[in-house]
Amino acid sequence: MSVGERRRRDRQVCGIVIALLVGVAALSGCGSGGDAITPSAAAPVTVRTGVAWPATAQLRDERFAAVTDGIASQVELLAKPRMYRDVDGDGHADTIGFLQTRVSLHTPGAPDQAENAGDTGTSFLSLAVLHTSGLGETTADVLPLSQGAAPRNLDVSPAKLSRGGHVKAHPAQIRATFTAPDSEHPETLRERQVVGEFSKDALTQVGAPTTKPEPVGTAPTTALALGPDKPSDPTPGAGTARHSGVAGYGGVTEYSIELPQRSRLRLDVTSGSKALTLGIWDEDGTVLLDPAAHKHSFDATIGAGTYRIAVSAGNAAPVRYDLAAVTAAVKPVSRKVPGRASTGKVLHLTFDDGPNPEFTGPILDLLAKYHAHATFFVVGQNAARHPGWTDRELAGGNAVANHSYTHRSLRNVSQQVFDDEVDKTQRVLGPRGSKCLRPPYGYVNDQLRERAADKGFSIALWDVDTKDWKRGPVPDIVHEVESHAETGNIILMHDGGGNRSHTVAALEIVLRDLTAQGWSFESICK
Repeated sequence: MSVGERRRRDRQVCGIVIALLVGVAALSGCGSGGDAITPSAAAPVTVRTGVAWPATAQLRDERFAAVTDGIASQVELLAKPRMYRDVDGDGHADTIGFLQTRVSLHTPGAPDQAENAGDTGTSFLSLAVLHTSGLGETTADVLPLSQGAAPRNLDVSPAKLSRGGHVKAHPAQIRATFTAPDSEHPETLRERQVVGEFSKDALTQVGAPTTKPEPVGTAPTTALALGPDKPSDPTPGAGTARHSGVAGYGGVTEYSIELPQRSRLRLDVTSGSKALTLGIWDEDGTVLLDPAAHKHSFDATIGAGTYRIAVSAGNAAPVRYDLAAVTAAVKPVSRKVPGRASTGKVLHLTFDDGPNPEFTGPILDLLAKYHAHATFFVVGQNAARHPGWTDRELAGGNAVANHSYTHRSLRNVSQQVFDDEVDKTQRVLGPRGSKCLRPPYGYVNDQLRERAADKGFSIALWDVDTKDWKRGPVPDIVHEVESHAETGNIILMHDGGGNRSHTVAALEIVLRDLTAQGWSFESICK
Protein backbone atom coordinates (compact mmCIF):
# COMPACT_ATOMS: atom_id res chain seq x y z
CA MET A 1 0.00 0.00 0.00
CA SER A 2 1.37 3.39 -1.01
CA VAL A 3 1.84 6.29 1.36
CA GLY A 4 -1.06 8.15 -0.24
CA GLU A 5 -3.39 5.16 0.15
CA ARG A 6 -2.42 4.81 3.82
CA ARG A 7 -3.17 8.50 4.41
CA ARG A 8 -6.56 8.21 2.70
CA ARG A 9 -7.40 5.18 4.90
CA ASP A 10 -6.32 6.98 8.07
CA ARG A 11 -8.48 9.96 7.16
CA GLN A 12 -11.48 7.67 6.66
CA VAL A 13 -10.95 5.96 10.05
CA CYS A 14 -10.62 9.31 11.80
CA GLY A 15 -13.79 10.51 10.14
CA ILE A 16 -15.68 7.46 11.36
CA VAL A 17 -14.37 7.92 14.93
CA ILE A 18 -15.28 11.60 14.98
CA ALA A 19 -18.75 10.83 13.68
CA LEU A 20 -19.24 8.24 16.43
CA LEU A 21 -18.05 10.64 19.10
CA VAL A 22 -20.40 13.35 17.88
CA GLY A 23 -23.26 10.88 17.96
CA VAL A 24 -22.48 9.80 21.51
CA ALA A 25 -22.24 13.42 22.61
CA ALA A 26 -25.61 14.18 21.07
CA LEU A 27 -27.25 11.33 22.98
CA SER A 28 -25.55 11.87 26.33
CA GLY A 29 -25.48 15.64 26.57
CA CYS A 30 -21.69 15.65 26.91
CA GLY A 31 -19.54 18.66 26.11
CA SER A 32 -21.35 21.99 25.98
CA GLY A 33 -24.77 20.40 25.82
CA GLY A 34 -25.57 22.21 22.57
CA ASP A 35 -26.18 18.91 20.77
CA ALA A 36 -29.15 18.15 23.03
CA ILE A 37 -32.38 20.07 23.20
CA THR A 38 -32.49 21.33 26.80
CA PRO A 39 -34.74 23.74 28.70
CA SER A 40 -32.00 26.36 28.73
CA ALA A 41 -31.75 26.24 24.96
CA ALA A 42 -35.49 26.43 24.35
CA ALA A 43 -38.42 28.50 25.57
CA PRO A 44 -39.26 28.58 29.32
CA VAL A 45 -40.89 25.38 30.52
CA THR A 46 -43.77 25.23 33.03
CA VAL A 47 -43.41 22.26 35.38
CA ARG A 48 -45.38 20.85 38.26
CA THR A 49 -43.22 20.91 41.39
CA GLY A 50 -44.70 17.95 43.26
CA VAL A 51 -45.74 20.15 46.21
CA ALA A 52 -48.71 22.35 46.94
CA TRP A 53 -46.74 25.61 47.05
CA PRO A 54 -45.64 26.61 44.53
CA ALA A 55 -47.66 24.01 42.64
CA THR A 56 -46.14 25.02 39.30
CA ALA A 57 -43.04 26.93 38.27
CA GLN A 58 -41.84 28.35 34.96
CA LEU A 59 -38.21 27.35 34.56
CA ARG A 60 -35.92 29.82 32.84
CA ASP A 61 -32.40 28.52 32.43
CA GLU A 62 -33.62 25.60 34.55
CA ARG A 63 -34.46 27.83 37.54
CA PHE A 64 -37.41 29.68 39.03
CA ALA A 65 -37.54 32.14 41.93
CA ALA A 66 -40.36 34.13 43.51
CA VAL A 67 -41.26 35.86 46.79
CA THR A 68 -44.75 35.60 48.32
CA ASP A 69 -45.80 36.90 51.75
CA GLY A 70 -42.20 37.14 52.93
CA ILE A 71 -41.34 33.58 51.87
CA ALA A 72 -38.86 33.05 49.05
CA SER A 73 -39.31 29.99 46.87
CA GLN A 74 -36.84 28.58 44.40
CA VAL A 75 -37.29 25.69 42.01
CA GLU A 76 -34.24 24.27 40.25
CA LEU A 77 -33.45 21.40 37.93
CA LEU A 78 -30.30 20.20 39.67
CA ALA A 79 -27.15 20.06 37.56
CA LYS A 80 -26.08 16.69 38.97
CA PRO A 81 -27.22 14.04 38.58
CA ARG A 82 -28.97 14.88 35.32
CA MET A 83 -28.93 13.37 31.86
CA TYR A 84 -30.17 14.00 28.33
CA ARG A 85 -31.46 10.94 26.54
CA ASP A 86 -34.09 9.91 24.12
CA VAL A 87 -36.03 7.93 26.72
CA ASP A 88 -39.26 7.47 24.77
CA GLY A 89 -37.72 6.47 21.43
CA ASP A 90 -39.09 9.35 19.35
CA GLY A 91 -35.67 10.44 18.15
CA HIS A 92 -35.50 13.61 20.28
CA ALA A 93 -33.44 14.18 23.40
CA ASP A 94 -35.26 14.45 26.72
CA THR A 95 -34.03 15.85 30.03
CA ILE A 96 -34.16 13.72 33.17
CA GLY A 97 -33.17 15.09 36.54
CA PHE A 98 -34.03 15.92 40.13
CA LEU A 99 -36.22 18.95 40.69
CA GLN A 100 -35.65 20.64 44.04
CA THR A 101 -38.10 23.10 45.55
CA ARG A 102 -36.70 25.20 48.37
CA VAL A 103 -38.44 27.78 50.54
CA SER A 104 -36.86 30.17 53.02
CA LEU A 105 -37.42 33.49 54.71
CA HIS A 106 -37.06 36.37 52.31
CA THR A 107 -34.23 38.76 53.11
CA PRO A 108 -34.63 42.00 51.16
CA GLY A 109 -31.57 42.71 49.06
CA ALA A 110 -30.18 39.17 49.27
CA PRO A 111 -28.90 38.12 45.81
CA ASP A 112 -29.82 34.46 46.16
CA GLN A 113 -32.36 33.20 48.67
CA ALA A 114 -31.17 29.63 48.20
CA GLU A 115 -27.94 30.38 50.06
CA ASN A 116 -29.88 30.70 53.34
CA ALA A 117 -32.45 27.96 52.77
CA GLY A 118 -30.54 25.40 54.84
CA ASP A 119 -30.76 27.60 57.95
CA THR A 120 -34.17 29.20 57.56
CA GLY A 121 -36.23 26.90 55.40
CA THR A 122 -36.94 23.50 53.99
CA SER A 123 -36.81 21.67 50.68
CA PHE A 124 -38.62 19.01 48.69
CA LEU A 125 -37.22 16.71 46.01
CA SER A 126 -39.04 15.43 42.91
CA LEU A 127 -38.04 13.42 39.83
CA ALA A 128 -38.64 15.34 36.59
CA VAL A 129 -38.74 14.40 32.90
CA LEU A 130 -38.75 17.22 30.35
CA HIS A 131 -39.92 15.72 27.06
CA THR A 132 -39.01 17.40 23.79
CA SER A 133 -41.17 16.77 20.70
CA GLY A 134 -40.23 16.95 17.06
CA LEU A 135 -41.67 20.48 16.90
CA GLY A 136 -39.24 21.67 19.54
CA GLU A 137 -41.97 21.96 22.21
CA THR A 138 -41.12 20.82 25.72
CA THR A 139 -43.61 19.34 28.19
CA ALA A 140 -42.81 18.23 31.70
CA ASP A 141 -43.99 15.75 34.31
CA VAL A 142 -42.72 15.07 37.84
CA LEU A 143 -42.85 12.34 40.45
CA PRO A 144 -42.78 13.64 44.08
CA LEU A 145 -40.11 11.97 46.24
CA SER A 146 -39.54 13.35 49.75
CA GLN A 147 -39.11 16.37 51.98
CA GLY A 148 -35.53 17.09 53.06
CA ALA A 149 -34.12 14.65 50.48
CA ALA A 150 -30.77 14.84 48.68
CA PRO A 151 -30.15 13.32 45.20
CA ARG A 152 -27.74 10.47 44.57
CA ASN A 153 -28.09 8.65 41.25
CA LEU A 154 -30.26 8.28 38.17
CA ASP A 155 -30.38 5.14 36.08
CA VAL A 156 -32.42 5.14 32.86
CA SER A 157 -33.64 2.23 30.74
CA PRO A 158 -34.95 3.80 27.48
CA ALA A 159 -38.14 2.60 25.84
CA LYS A 160 -37.88 -0.52 23.69
CA LEU A 161 -39.64 -0.37 20.33
CA SER A 162 -41.09 -3.08 18.17
CA ARG A 163 -39.82 -3.53 14.63
CA GLY A 164 -40.46 -0.48 12.50
CA GLY A 165 -40.42 1.81 15.54
CA HIS A 166 -44.21 2.30 15.54
CA VAL A 167 -45.38 0.53 18.71
CA LYS A 168 -43.60 0.70 22.06
CA ALA A 169 -42.97 -2.76 23.44
CA HIS A 170 -41.69 -1.46 26.79
CA PRO A 171 -41.92 2.07 28.27
CA ALA A 172 -38.89 3.87 29.65
CA GLN A 173 -37.96 3.21 33.28
CA ILE A 174 -36.06 5.64 35.51
CA ARG A 175 -34.53 4.60 38.85
CA ALA A 176 -33.98 7.53 41.18
CA THR A 177 -31.75 6.97 44.22
CA PHE A 178 -31.72 9.59 46.98
CA THR A 179 -31.31 10.04 50.73
CA ALA A 180 -34.17 11.20 52.94
CA PRO A 181 -35.04 11.43 56.65
CA ASP A 182 -36.48 8.30 58.25
CA SER A 183 -40.23 8.55 58.84
CA GLU A 184 -39.94 7.60 62.54
CA HIS A 185 -36.50 9.11 63.24
CA PRO A 186 -36.15 12.26 61.10
CA GLU A 187 -32.63 12.87 62.38
CA THR A 188 -31.49 9.70 60.57
CA LEU A 189 -30.97 9.64 56.80
CA ARG A 190 -31.65 6.48 54.82
CA GLU A 191 -31.08 5.66 51.17
CA ARG A 192 -34.20 5.14 49.09
CA GLN A 193 -34.92 4.17 45.51
CA VAL A 194 -38.02 4.91 43.45
CA VAL A 195 -38.75 3.52 39.98
CA GLY A 196 -40.70 5.72 37.58
CA GLU A 197 -42.21 4.70 34.26
CA PHE A 198 -42.36 7.27 31.45
CA SER A 199 -44.92 6.65 28.73
CA LYS A 200 -47.07 8.97 26.61
CA ASP A 201 -45.65 12.07 28.32
CA ALA A 202 -46.70 10.72 31.76
CA LEU A 203 -44.36 9.79 34.62
CA THR A 204 -45.82 7.29 37.09
CA GLN A 205 -44.36 5.34 40.00
CA VAL A 206 -43.87 1.60 39.63
CA GLY A 207 -44.28 -0.40 42.85
CA ALA A 208 -43.38 0.74 46.35
CA PRO A 209 -40.15 2.65 47.15
CA THR A 210 -37.30 0.57 48.55
CA THR A 211 -35.26 1.64 51.57
CA LYS A 212 -31.88 0.47 52.80
CA PRO A 213 -32.19 -0.66 56.42
CA GLU A 214 -28.93 0.84 57.61
CA PRO A 215 -28.68 4.64 58.03
CA VAL A 216 -26.43 6.53 55.62
CA GLY A 217 -26.06 9.76 57.55
CA THR A 218 -27.54 12.28 59.93
CA ALA A 219 -29.88 15.09 58.93
CA PRO A 220 -28.38 18.57 59.32
CA THR A 221 -29.39 20.53 62.40
CA THR A 222 -29.18 24.18 63.38
CA ALA A 223 -27.46 24.81 66.70
CA LEU A 224 -29.22 27.33 68.93
CA ALA A 225 -26.54 29.57 70.44
CA LEU A 226 -27.57 30.79 73.89
CA GLY A 227 -26.60 34.38 74.59
CA PRO A 228 -27.04 36.33 77.84
CA ASP A 229 -30.55 37.67 78.31
CA LYS A 230 -29.08 40.97 79.50
CA PRO A 231 -25.69 41.61 77.85
CA SER A 232 -24.86 44.37 80.32
CA ASP A 233 -25.56 42.14 83.34
CA PRO A 234 -25.25 38.47 82.34
CA THR A 235 -26.56 35.93 84.86
CA PRO A 236 -24.63 32.62 85.08
CA GLY A 237 -26.60 29.82 83.48
CA ALA A 238 -29.19 32.16 81.95
CA GLY A 239 -29.47 32.60 78.22
CA THR A 240 -31.76 33.28 75.29
CA ALA A 241 -31.76 32.05 71.71
CA ARG A 242 -34.14 32.95 68.91
CA HIS A 243 -34.47 31.60 65.40
CA SER A 244 -36.92 32.20 62.58
CA GLY A 245 -37.60 29.78 59.78
CA VAL A 246 -40.04 28.28 57.32
CA ALA A 247 -41.57 24.83 57.64
CA GLY A 248 -43.77 22.98 55.24
CA TYR A 249 -44.39 19.95 53.03
CA GLY A 250 -45.20 17.90 56.14
CA GLY A 251 -41.52 17.84 57.08
CA VAL A 252 -39.38 18.39 60.18
CA THR A 253 -36.81 21.10 60.90
CA GLU A 254 -34.15 19.99 63.39
CA TYR A 255 -32.35 22.09 66.02
CA SER A 256 -29.94 21.30 68.83
CA ILE A 257 -29.27 23.11 72.08
CA GLU A 258 -26.47 22.45 74.56
CA LEU A 259 -26.93 23.10 78.28
CA PRO A 260 -23.70 23.19 80.30
CA GLN A 261 -25.50 22.65 83.60
CA ARG A 262 -28.88 21.73 85.07
CA SER A 263 -31.29 24.36 83.81
CA ARG A 264 -34.89 25.29 83.44
CA LEU A 265 -35.59 25.39 79.71
CA ARG A 266 -38.57 27.07 78.10
CA LEU A 267 -39.23 26.64 74.39
CA ASP A 268 -41.95 28.43 72.42
CA VAL A 269 -42.77 28.19 68.73
CA THR A 270 -45.16 30.77 67.30
CA SER A 271 -46.61 30.92 63.81
CA GLY A 272 -49.76 31.69 61.90
CA SER A 273 -50.58 28.00 61.66
CA LYS A 274 -51.81 25.50 64.23
CA ALA A 275 -50.25 22.75 62.10
CA LEU A 276 -46.79 23.37 63.57
CA THR A 277 -45.86 21.34 66.67
CA LEU A 278 -42.82 21.12 68.91
CA GLY A 279 -40.79 18.10 70.00
CA ILE A 280 -37.71 17.63 72.19
CA TRP A 281 -35.49 14.61 73.00
CA ASP A 282 -32.42 14.11 75.19
CA GLU A 283 -29.17 12.38 74.18
CA ASP A 284 -30.53 8.95 75.13
CA GLY A 285 -33.56 9.41 72.90
CA THR A 286 -35.94 9.99 75.82
CA VAL A 287 -38.98 11.88 74.60
CA LEU A 288 -39.38 15.02 76.69
CA LEU A 289 -42.13 16.41 74.49
CA ASP A 290 -43.79 14.25 71.85
CA PRO A 291 -44.70 16.11 68.62
CA ALA A 292 -47.86 13.99 68.53
CA ALA A 293 -49.06 15.95 71.57
CA HIS A 294 -49.47 19.03 69.30
CA LYS A 295 -47.90 21.37 71.83
CA HIS A 296 -46.29 24.68 70.95
CA SER A 297 -44.28 25.16 74.16
CA PHE A 298 -42.10 23.24 76.61
CA ASP A 299 -41.16 24.26 80.14
CA ALA A 300 -39.20 21.93 82.44
CA THR A 301 -36.02 21.53 84.46
CA ILE A 302 -33.55 19.27 82.65
CA GLY A 303 -29.95 18.21 83.18
CA ALA A 304 -26.77 19.23 81.43
CA GLY A 305 -26.38 17.82 77.93
CA THR A 306 -27.29 18.27 74.28
CA TYR A 307 -30.95 18.17 73.33
CA ARG A 308 -32.62 17.72 69.94
CA ILE A 309 -35.53 19.98 69.07
CA ALA A 310 -37.89 19.47 66.15
CA VAL A 311 -40.41 21.82 64.59
CA SER A 312 -42.87 19.59 62.72
CA ALA A 313 -45.05 20.83 59.89
CA GLY A 314 -48.37 19.08 59.47
CA ASN A 315 -49.28 21.37 56.61
CA ALA A 316 -48.36 21.15 52.94
CA ALA A 317 -47.97 24.88 52.30
CA PRO A 318 -44.92 26.54 53.91
CA VAL A 319 -45.48 28.77 56.95
CA ARG A 320 -43.14 31.11 58.79
CA TYR A 321 -42.41 30.46 62.48
CA ASP A 322 -40.35 31.93 65.31
CA LEU A 323 -38.62 29.69 67.85
CA ALA A 324 -37.49 31.05 71.22
CA ALA A 325 -35.43 29.29 73.89
CA VAL A 326 -34.88 30.71 77.38
CA THR A 327 -32.76 29.04 80.06
CA ALA A 328 -32.16 29.65 83.74
CA ALA A 329 -29.70 27.75 85.92
CA VAL A 330 -31.00 25.73 88.88
CA LYS A 331 -29.27 23.87 91.68
CA PRO A 332 -27.89 20.38 90.92
CA VAL A 333 -30.07 17.42 91.87
CA SER A 334 -29.21 16.09 95.29
CA ARG A 335 -28.35 12.38 95.37
CA LYS A 336 -28.77 12.13 99.12
CA VAL A 337 -31.33 9.59 100.32
CA PRO A 338 -33.46 11.09 103.14
CA GLY A 339 -33.00 9.37 106.49
CA ARG A 340 -29.92 7.39 105.51
CA ALA A 341 -27.61 6.81 108.48
CA SER A 342 -24.02 7.97 108.37
CA THR A 343 -22.93 6.85 111.83
CA GLY A 344 -23.66 3.97 114.18
CA LYS A 345 -24.58 0.33 113.58
CA VAL A 346 -27.64 1.10 111.46
CA LEU A 347 -28.89 -0.76 108.37
CA HIS A 348 -31.83 -0.03 106.08
CA LEU A 349 -34.07 -2.88 104.90
CA THR A 350 -36.21 -2.18 101.84
CA PHE A 351 -38.90 -4.36 100.23
CA ASP A 352 -40.04 -3.93 96.62
CA ASP A 353 -43.02 -4.91 94.46
CA GLY A 354 -45.70 -5.37 97.16
CA PRO A 355 -47.96 -5.38 98.84
CA ASN A 356 -48.75 -9.09 98.63
CA PRO A 357 -50.70 -10.18 101.73
CA GLU A 358 -49.23 -13.69 101.59
CA PHE A 359 -45.71 -12.39 102.25
CA THR A 360 -46.11 -8.77 103.37
CA GLY A 361 -47.97 -9.92 106.49
CA PRO A 362 -45.23 -12.31 107.77
CA ILE A 363 -42.55 -9.69 106.99
CA LEU A 364 -44.42 -7.09 109.07
CA ASP A 365 -44.72 -9.59 111.93
CA LEU A 366 -40.96 -10.28 111.90
CA LEU A 367 -40.12 -6.57 111.84
CA ALA A 368 -42.39 -6.00 114.84
CA LYS A 369 -40.87 -9.00 116.69
CA TYR A 370 -37.33 -7.55 116.44
CA HIS A 371 -38.38 -3.88 116.82
CA ALA A 372 -37.09 -3.20 113.31
CA HIS A 373 -38.40 -0.74 110.75
CA ALA A 374 -38.15 -0.93 106.95
CA THR A 375 -39.20 0.93 103.81
CA PHE A 376 -41.73 -0.62 101.43
CA PHE A 377 -41.39 0.51 97.81
CA VAL A 378 -44.93 -0.11 96.64
CA VAL A 379 -46.21 -0.90 93.14
CA GLY A 380 -49.32 1.26 92.79
CA GLN A 381 -51.57 -1.29 91.12
CA ASN A 382 -50.77 -3.86 93.84
CA ALA A 383 -51.61 -1.36 96.57
CA ALA A 384 -54.90 -0.57 94.79
CA ARG A 385 -55.65 -4.31 94.51
CA HIS A 386 -54.97 -4.88 98.23
CA PRO A 387 -56.33 -1.82 100.05
CA GLY A 388 -55.39 -1.31 103.67
CA TRP A 389 -51.96 -2.89 103.49
CA THR A 390 -50.01 0.36 103.15
CA ASP A 391 -51.86 1.54 106.29
CA ARG A 392 -50.64 -1.59 108.10
CA GLU A 393 -47.08 -0.90 106.97
CA LEU A 394 -47.28 2.67 108.22
CA ALA A 395 -48.90 1.62 111.49
CA GLY A 396 -45.83 -0.51 112.24
CA GLY A 397 -43.56 2.55 112.04
CA ASN A 398 -42.36 1.74 108.55
CA ALA A 399 -42.19 4.01 105.49
CA VAL A 400 -44.00 3.52 102.18
CA ALA A 401 -42.57 4.88 98.95
CA ASN A 402 -43.16 4.96 95.21
CA HIS A 403 -42.09 2.11 92.89
CA SER A 404 -44.26 3.11 89.86
CA TYR A 405 -47.80 1.99 89.12
CA THR A 406 -47.21 -0.97 86.75
CA HIS A 407 -43.51 -1.72 87.38
CA ARG A 408 -42.48 -0.67 83.87
CA SER A 409 -39.12 0.95 83.20
CA LEU A 410 -39.29 4.73 83.61
CA ARG A 411 -36.13 5.35 81.63
CA ASN A 412 -36.52 6.68 78.07
CA VAL A 413 -40.29 7.07 78.31
CA SER A 414 -42.33 10.15 77.48
CA GLN A 415 -43.09 12.74 80.14
CA GLN A 416 -46.75 11.68 80.06
CA VAL A 417 -45.90 8.04 80.82
CA PHE A 418 -43.58 9.08 83.63
CA ASP A 419 -46.23 11.33 85.14
CA ASP A 420 -48.91 8.62 84.95
CA GLU A 421 -46.74 5.96 86.59
CA VAL A 422 -45.54 8.16 89.45
CA ASP A 423 -48.60 10.32 90.11
CA LYS A 424 -51.12 7.44 90.12
CA THR A 425 -48.99 5.55 92.66
CA GLN A 426 -48.63 8.59 94.87
CA ARG A 427 -52.40 9.08 94.91
CA VAL A 428 -52.82 5.45 96.05
CA LEU A 429 -50.24 5.94 98.84
CA GLY A 430 -52.02 9.05 100.07
CA PRO A 431 -50.61 11.98 102.04
CA ARG A 432 -48.40 9.73 104.19
CA GLY A 433 -46.54 8.34 101.18
CA SER A 434 -42.93 9.49 101.19
CA LYS A 435 -41.33 11.59 98.46
CA CYS A 436 -38.88 8.88 97.44
CA LEU A 437 -38.92 7.06 94.11
CA ARG A 438 -37.23 3.76 93.35
CA PRO A 439 -37.29 3.29 89.54
CA PRO A 440 -38.16 -0.30 88.54
CA TYR A 441 -35.10 -2.48 87.86
CA GLY A 442 -32.90 0.35 89.13
CA TYR A 443 -32.94 1.82 85.61
CA VAL A 444 -32.06 5.47 86.05
CA ASN A 445 -30.41 8.24 84.04
CA ASP A 446 -29.93 11.98 84.44
CA GLN A 447 -33.23 12.79 82.78
CA LEU A 448 -35.15 10.51 85.14
CA ARG A 449 -33.46 12.19 88.11
CA GLU A 450 -34.47 15.59 86.73
CA ARG A 451 -38.09 14.52 86.29
CA ALA A 452 -38.18 13.11 89.80
CA ALA A 453 -36.61 16.27 91.24
CA ASP A 454 -39.21 18.37 89.41
CA LYS A 455 -41.86 16.53 91.43
CA GLY A 456 -39.89 16.89 94.67
CA PHE A 457 -38.82 13.22 94.74
CA SER A 458 -35.46 11.77 95.77
CA ILE A 459 -34.15 8.68 93.97
CA ALA A 460 -33.51 5.81 96.41
CA LEU A 461 -31.59 2.83 95.01
CA TRP A 462 -29.63 0.27 97.09
CA ASP A 463 -26.17 -0.86 98.15
CA VAL A 464 -26.82 -4.59 98.68
CA ASP A 465 -28.83 -6.68 96.20
CA THR A 466 -29.81 -9.97 97.85
CA LYS A 467 -31.16 -11.28 94.52
CA ASP A 468 -33.94 -12.91 96.52
CA TRP A 469 -36.19 -12.58 93.46
CA LYS A 470 -34.25 -15.52 91.99
CA ARG A 471 -35.50 -17.68 94.90
CA GLY A 472 -32.00 -18.88 95.63
CA PRO A 473 -31.08 -20.85 98.75
CA VAL A 474 -31.96 -19.14 102.02
CA PRO A 475 -28.32 -19.27 103.29
CA ASP A 476 -27.18 -17.35 100.20
CA ILE A 477 -29.64 -14.53 100.89
CA VAL A 478 -28.57 -14.41 104.53
CA HIS A 479 -24.87 -14.32 103.61
CA GLU A 480 -25.39 -11.47 101.15
CA VAL A 481 -26.91 -9.29 103.87
CA GLU A 482 -24.67 -10.22 106.81
CA SER A 483 -21.42 -10.00 104.83
CA HIS A 484 -22.29 -6.43 103.78
CA ALA A 485 -23.39 -5.12 107.17
CA GLU A 486 -21.89 -1.61 107.00
CA THR A 487 -23.26 1.62 108.41
CA GLY A 488 -26.02 3.11 106.30
CA ASN A 489 -26.18 0.33 103.72
CA ILE A 490 -29.52 0.02 101.94
CA ILE A 491 -30.54 -3.63 101.42
CA LEU A 492 -32.83 -4.69 98.57
CA MET A 493 -35.39 -7.46 99.22
CA HIS A 494 -38.89 -8.19 97.89
CA ASP A 495 -42.30 -8.77 99.39
CA GLY A 496 -44.12 -9.02 96.04
CA GLY A 497 -43.70 -10.06 92.41
CA GLY A 498 -43.65 -13.82 93.06
CA ASN A 499 -43.14 -16.48 95.71
CA ARG A 500 -41.18 -14.77 98.51
CA SER A 501 -41.13 -17.60 101.07
CA HIS A 502 -37.31 -17.75 100.88
CA THR A 503 -37.18 -14.02 101.61
CA VAL A 504 -39.32 -14.44 104.71
CA ALA A 505 -37.17 -17.32 105.97
CA ALA A 506 -33.91 -15.43 105.33
CA LEU A 507 -35.23 -12.25 106.94
CA GLU A 508 -35.89 -14.03 110.25
CA ILE A 509 -32.28 -15.27 110.39
CA VAL A 510 -30.85 -11.85 109.41
CA LEU A 511 -32.89 -10.01 112.06
CA ARG A 512 -31.96 -12.58 114.74
CA ASP A 513 -28.22 -12.61 113.98
CA LEU A 514 -27.61 -8.91 113.36
CA THR A 515 -29.80 -7.73 116.22
CA ALA A 516 -27.71 -9.92 118.51
CA GLN A 517 -24.60 -8.21 117.14
CA GLY A 518 -25.96 -4.76 118.07
CA TRP A 519 -27.30 -3.68 114.67
CA SER A 520 -30.55 -1.77 114.41
CA PHE A 521 -32.83 -1.40 111.40
CA GLU A 522 -34.35 1.95 110.48
CA SER A 523 -36.47 3.08 107.57
CA ILE A 524 -35.40 5.66 105.01
CA CYS A 525 -37.55 8.21 103.19
CA LYS A 526 -39.81 8.94 106.19
